Amino acid sequence: MKPGGLKPGDLYEVKHKWLLPFKSEFWKDCNTVLFIGEEVINRDDGVKIVNYAFLAKGEKRIVDPTFLKFFGEANEERNG
Repeated sequence: MKPGGLKPGDLYEVKHKWLLPFKSEFWKDCNTVLFIGEEVINRDDGVKIVNYAFLAKGEKRIVDPTFLKFFGEANEERNG
């Protein structure tokens, strides 16, 4: 998943769970998550840091751009 392709309010699935980093137990039993939007930090030295907020298992979780590779578009047909 590329950062520009994310749309607030869209559903995504956690993919490639076997590749999740150590200490990512929270994500291993997540399936569908809701993208909330960008979380931007503007540092005093002028650097802008963009992270991403998701609603997963009823909790707001912030991830950095490197974690986006574990998300893919939700397969709506699976629920029907």
